Amino acid sequence: MTMPELLSQLDAARQVIGEQGKVIGEKDKAIEELRRQLVDLRRQVFGSKSERFKDGKFDPNQGILPGFGAEVSDQLAQPEEKSLVDEPADTPSKKPSRKPTKADEINYPDDIDVEIRRNDPPAHMLVDHLGRPLKHIRDEVVRKLAYRARKAYIVEIRSGVYATHEASAEFIQEPAPKSLVPSAACDSSFVAHLLTGKCAYGLTFYRIEEMLAAEGVKVSQALMSSLFLRAGRELELVGDILREEVFRRPAMHVDETTFPFLVKGQGKGKASTGYLWAYVAASGPPLVWYQSTEDRSHSHPRALLEKWCGHLVADAYGAYKSLHDDSQVKISWQACWAHGRRKFEKSKDSPFAQEMLALIRALFLAERDIWSLPEAERLAEREKRCRPLVDSCFAKMKDRLAVFPDPKNPVNAACQYFLNYEDSFKLFLKHPFLRIDNNPAERSLRRVTINRKNSLFMGSKDGGKSYAAILSLVQSCRNLGLSPEVYLTWLLDTLGGKQLTRDAIRDYLPEAYAAKTGKTLKPRF
Repeated sequence: MTMPELLSQLDAARQVIGEQGKVIGEKDKAIEELRRQLVDLRRQVFGSKSERFKDGKFDPNQGILPGFGAEVSDQLAQPEEKSLVDEPADTPSKKPSRKPTKADEINYPDDIDVEIRRNDPPAHMLVDHLGRPLKHIRDEVVRKLAYRARKAYIVEIRSGVYATHEASAEFIQEPAPKSLVPSAACDSSFVAHLLTGKCAYGLTFYRIEEMLAAEGVKVSQALMSSLFLRAGRELELVGDILREEVFRRPAMHVDETTFPFLVKGQGKGKASTGYLWAYVAASGPPLVWYQSTEDRSHSHPRALLEKWCGHLVADAYGAYKSLHDDSQVKISWQACWAHGRRKFEKSKDSPFAQEMLALIRALFLAERDIWSLPEAERLAEREKRCRPLVDSCFAKMKDRLAVFPDPKNPVNAACQYFLNYEDSFKLFLKHPFLRIDNNPAERSLRRVTINRKNSLFMGSKDGGKSYAAILSLVQSCRNLGLSPEVYLTWLLDTLGGKQLTRDAIRDYLPEAYAAKTGKTLKPRF
C-alpha cells in the first residue's frame, strides 16, 4: 500500500472518529437530560408522601427505574407545609366591648398553689394627721391565673382598704396593678406564656389547653384567642418602633413566606393565601420585624424600602431586584449564594455541578472563619481567601457557556443565573458587614412554617397583624439570646396603664430591656 493511500485511509478514519465523537456527545447530552427528567418524575411519583406505594403494593425498589439503578439521586422535594393560627374569623380591629361569658371562666383545682402579694399604700399614707395608724377594714382580693416554671399557680393581689378614725371616715386604697392586656382572669405571666408558646414554639391553642388541663386548669381556646388578639393590638406600637430600629441599620436581610387566613364572605372552610415578610437587621444586634400582607405584591416591600438607603440581602425575587434596578432608589442588592447554590444542587450528578458545589463550599467555610473577625479585618481577609474562589467560580461558568451554550440544560441555567447577577454576588467583597447568604431571614421564618404546619389557618386579617407584632418581639429576643417569656412578662407589666411617646417606647425594646435588667446579650448570628 502506497503512502498516499495510507494517508487517505488515516484521514477517513479521523473523519469517522470525529463523527462518532459528535454522536457520543449528543448521546451524553441526551442521557444527562433524561436523568434530570427521571429525577423530576420520581419526585412527582414518590415525593409527595413518603409512604406512597405504586399500584397500592409495597416494593422496596419502587424508587429505582430499570436501567438506571440506585445511583440516581432522590432529590425529593419537601412537602409544602400549610396552615397557621386558629384565631376566630373576622375579629374587629377595635377592642371588643362585651360582657364576660362562660368561655371567659377559668377552672382550677382547690389545692393549686397561691402566691399572695400585698398591694398597700406607702407607709406615710397609713397614719392620720395625729400619727395614729389607720384601721385595716378589709382586703379587696383579685385572683389571677399565673404561670411559673412550667406550672400554673394563682396570684392573689390583696389591696388593703384603710379608713381614718373620724366619724366621717376617709377611705384609702392603692389602685390595682394594671397590665398592658387587661384581664380579670389572667396575670401578665400567663399571657406571656401563651404568646411565647404560640409564636416561639409553634403550639396551637388546643395543645396549650390540653397541657393546662393536665394540671387541672381549664382555659378555653376562645379566651386564649381573645387574649392573643388583644395582646397583638396593644403591642403593635412597640412593634412599629422595632421596625424603625431595624430600618436604621445600613444593611438588612429580607424574605417572605405564605400563610392562609380566613376571609369573611368566602364561605365555610375557604381561606386566602397571605404572606409574612421578615426584615432582619444585618448589622448590629439582629433585630427582626415581620409584616403581614394579603398578597405578594411588589408594592409591599417597595412602600417600606423606597425611601430607605442601604444594602439589601435577598434572593432574586422581582420585588427586591426592582428596587436595586430603580435609579431613584438608593439600594444595592447582595444576591444570596445559598439560593444560587441550590440550583447546582438540583443537578449534582453533573461533574461540573459537583465542581461548583465544591468551590462554593470552600467559599462558605472561608466566610465562616472571616465572619468571626472584627469588621475592620474582614475585607483584607476576604480579598485573600474569598476573591480567588469567587473569580474562579465565575471564570469556569463563563468557559462552560462558551463551549456548551445550551440554555435548556439545568447546569447551564444555574450558571446563567450567577452570571446575570455577577455584580450583586460580589458585593460582599466591598462591605465587611454583608453576609454572602440570606440565611438569617430564612431562619427567622422557620417559626412561621412550624405554625403553618401545626395550625389550620389564621382566623382573620387582624389575626395576621397580631401574630406579626408578637412574633417580631419574640424572635428578636431569641436572636439576642433573651427569654421571650420573661421579656414579655416584664413588658406587659411595665407598660400597663402608661401613656408613652414613641421615643419613650424605645426604652422598652428587647435590647433596652437587657441593659435595664443586666441581662447579657448573646446574638445568634
